[in-house]
Amino acid sequence: MEISYAFFAEAIQLTSDQRINILGVDLQSIDVRGDPPWLAPPIALLATIQLDREEGGRLYHFSADMIAPDGGKTDPHVERDFVAPVQTVPELRPRLMITVQLNGLTLSATGLYHMLVRAEDRERNVSVETRVPHRVTDGSRLQAPPETGA
Repeated sequence: MEISYAFFAEAIQLTSDQRINILGVDLQSIDVRGDPPWLAPPIALLATIQLDREEGGRLYHFSADMIAPDGGKTDPHVERDFVAPVQTVPELRPRLMITVQLNGLTLSATGLYHMLVRAEDRERNVSVETRVPHRVTDGSRLQAPPETGA
């Protein structure tokens, strides 16, 4: 079991035939203005968990926790249990694609946030995890582009 990739985007949609539609892929930062707390624009997380052939059909636990710049956990906290699909095509490995829509995310500080993504097979006591970084910057400190004469 491995987390093949995990990233933020502006919007993610999984289709019924397991294709992924993504807008604003690999979103790594947002700018905020004014005084905290800030309401982040809607963003989404995509995590793909690749399994070995014999791991299909097993029960797994997925969790995701937002870690603030100070190292403490903050909302959201996401948990899901799922049964991994059994792959019937010999050349392919079973995989899971999990999306988490983050609407109404409140940010209390600028700095580097992380989404700690974890997948576990609790029966076998096996887990994998990764951190997905997301920077929040003070947009009011950005310099405006120079005006051009007309």
